Amino acid sequence: ERTALVAVPRRLARNPALLLVLHARGGSAEEVRALTRGGFETLADESGALVAYPDGVDHGWNDGRGVGPDVDDVAFLETLLQNLDDDFSIDRARVYVTGISNGGMMAMRFACDRADLVAAIAPVSALLPRALQARRPARSVPVVLFNGTADPVMPYDGGAIGRAGERGAVLSAAQTASWWAARDGCARPCPATPLEVLDSTDPTRVTEQRWESGRADAEVVQLTIEGGGHTWPGGQPYRSAGRGATSRNIDACLRIWRFFSRHPSR
Repeated sequence: ERTALVAVPRRLARNPALLLVLHARGGSAEEVRALTRGGFETLADESGALVAYPDGVDHGWNDGRGVGPDVDDVAFLETLLQNLDDDFSIDRARVYVTGISNGGMMAMRFACDRADLVAAIAPVSALLPRALQARRPARSVPVVLFNGTADPVMPYDGGAIGRAGERGAVLSAAQTASWWAARDGCARPCPATPLEVLDSTDPTRVTEQRWESGRADAEVVQLTIEGGGHTWPGGQPYRSAGRGATSRNIDACLRIWRFFSRHPSR
């Protein structure tokens, strides 16, 4: 038996878009909803979209590294989509997936395995597991990535996760973006540009780099948070110590929503 928390807007659209938000390892639907401060629901209310927060088995996702619960989470997300379609007649061209950490890697695995079901993804504080390198998504998938250079959990420069690499290995932030850009057939990256500083008292700074002109108008956008930790930018800081800084110089929910709005599947 699997569960998901579904937020239905006050004025549900006739064929609503759907956003799946996946929690980190050790988290839950309620936890990631609090972490994002309910920002997606506020944005969804304006367009009548649905936001769903699925729960992973034992508070984790089988993201392809071989270290998660031994369950078929790709099949679970497929079934969840079908159930929500049966109940709400969702717009299958506007199904989006985001998530943080283990949830962000699960978003990448789902896009690799079932690109036909996903319009775009937004991994946060997550990098591509090396175990997924050989995958070939069936279609181009637009991707926006958020990575902190001081992430103490997800190594920005790639490598093993955990003290002894017991949680698998990932590509670097640059390699992850380049991998998706190559799969999407994008042109060479545009020069990185610094974003406006929203809070001068916050030491983190944000730069943006784009890979454009992909197949079916796909693009890859990487937002690098200099000094950022293993957190949700603009979200609620984790209560536990050791996660690093939560940037206040970018609102990840807003950036993700705007990115997704530009990319229905084609």
